[in-house]
Amino acid sequence: EKLDDNNLRFEAQIILADFFIATDHARAQEPLDKALALALTLNEPPLEGQVLRRKGEVARSLFDFVSARRDLEKASAIFQKAEMLDEKNTCLLNLISVLRELGDHPSSITAAEQVIRNSKITNNFRQEAEALLRLGGTYTIIDQNGRARQHVEDALTIFQEIGDIAGECNALNTLAITYCNEFELKAAEEIYHRSLEIAETISFSQVIGYVIWNLLIAVYHPRGEHEAGLQFLDEMLEEAIMRDDHFLIQMIPLWMSYVLLLLGQFEKTENKLMSLQPDLKESFSDSVYFFVLSRLSYVHLLTEQVDKAMTIRQEILKSVEITDIIDPYIARIAANLADSSLQIGGKEIFEQGLFQIESAMKFYSEISDWVSLADSFTTHAQLHLALFEINGDRTHLDHAYKSSSKAVQLPEKDVEACRLDEYCYTHARVLSALGREDEAEPYLRKAFDRVIQVANNTKDENLRRSWLENVAIHREILAEASSRGWLED
Repeated sequence: EKLDDNNLRFEAQIILADFFIATDHARAQEPLDKALALALTLNEPPLEGQVLRRKGEVARSLFDFVSARRDLEKASAIFQKAEMLDEKNTCLLNLISVLRELGDHPSSITAAEQVIRNSKITNNFRQEAEALLRLGGTYTIIDQNGRARQHVEDALTIFQEIGDIAGECNALNTLAITYCNEFELKAAEEIYHRSLEIAETISFSQVIGYVIWNLLIAVYHPRGEHEAGLQFLDEMLEEAIMRDDHFLIQMIPLWMSYVLLLLGQFEKTENKLMSLQPDLKESFSDSVYFFVLSRLSYVHLLTEQVDKAMTIRQEILKSVEITDIIDPYIARIAANLADSSLQIGGKEIFEQGLFQIESAMKFYSEISDWVSLADSFTTHAQLHLALFEINGDRTHLDHAYKSSSKAVQLPEKDVEACRLDEYCYTHARVLSALGREDEAEPYLRKAFDRVIQVANNTKDENLRRSWLENVAIHREILAEASSRGWLED
C-alpha cells in the first residue's frame, strides 16, 4: 500500500487468497474480490483470468457449482484469447468436475478431451493425467464403466511415473468407484483404503473427505453395516481434529447425522445438525446452508417439534427457488421438503410435496444420480399413496406403481441404492393397494430381510433397538412379518 503499486497490490492479494484456498476456502473470497478490482483497473485480462480461475475453484469447494461454472468459463475464454494453453487447461480441469456435478455430462466430456489435446501440445503430463482421470469420472456416472476404468488406469500410470502422489490418490479413489459399479465391494474397499492412506500422509483434505464418504455409502451401507460406518466416521473425525482439518471437522458431523437418522437416532441427529449451523453460512454456499436446514426441519418433525419445523420450512420456501433446479443441493432441499410433507400430512401439503419431489426427480434423471432417484421415486410413490387414501382417486395408485416399480429396480444399477427396506416395503404397499397381494409378498420379504440384516450387524443394543423401534417404517415391516410368522424363523 505504501509503494502505491497496483501490480504489487495484486500479487499480495493473490498470495493471501492462495493461502486461504489452501487452508480455509471461504476466507479467500475477500482478497480475490480485491484482486479482481485491481486486475480490472490495470486492464490486464490475463490477471483477471487468474482471479476468476481461483474464484471458480473456491466456489466449487463451497459447493456453489453454478457460480463456479460461470467464473471458470469466463477465465477459460480469457486464456484462450491470450493463447495461454496451460492456464486454460487448469480452468477446464476444474470445469470438468463442476459440469459433472451440474449434470452436463456431454460438456464435461468435451472439456476433458480438449485438455488432453492441449496437454499433448504443451507436453504437460500432469494435465493430461488429470483430464484422463476426470474423463473416467464422468464415464462412471453415465454407465460406461469399461471406458471409465481404462481412462482412470491410464491416469494412474502417468501419476505414478511423474511422482504425483496427490494425483495417484485421486485416481485410486475413482478406480474404486469403477469396482463399486461392478458390485465388487471387497476390491473397492481395498483400493479406497490405499487411497485414504496416501491422502492422510499428505493431509489432502478434500480427497480424504471423498474417500470417507465413498467408503460409507458404497461399502458400509450396502453391507448393512451402519454401526461400523458410524464408528469409522468417529475415528476419522478424531484424526481430523488432531490435524485441525477445518473442512473435515465440518463435513464428518454432517455425514454422521445421515447415518444416525437412518438408525432412528433422531435426537442425536438433531444435535449434530444444530451444532453445524453457526459456521455453515460462512463456510459453504447458501444451497448447502438451506440443505442442512431442510434436513433439520425434517428431524424436528420426527421429534415432534412441529412449530420449529414449520418455522424453518417457511424460511426455506421463501428463500429457495425449487423450479428448474440446476444445483444438486437445491434438489436435496426439494427432496427433504417432500419427505417432511409426509410427516406433516394434509392434501395441500401432499400436493406441494409432489411438486417438490418431481422437481428433484427431473434433476436427478438429468444427471443420472440413480441413488437419489431411487429415494425420490419412493417418496413420490408414498405421496401418491397418501393422496389415494384421502380421495380414493385410483390414478394416484397408477402413479405410485410406476414410481415404486422404478425404485426397486435401481439397486441392480447402483450398489449405493441400498435402502431396500423402504423401496421394497413401499412397493409392497402399492401392490397391496392394487389388490396384487401375491406379488407384494416377495417385496415385503426383501424389506424384512434388509431390516434384519442391519439389526444383526448392529452390536450396540441401544442402536439396534433404535433401528427396529424408532423408525416408523421398520415397525410396520416387523408387524407385517410377525403376522406371517417370519419373526419365529
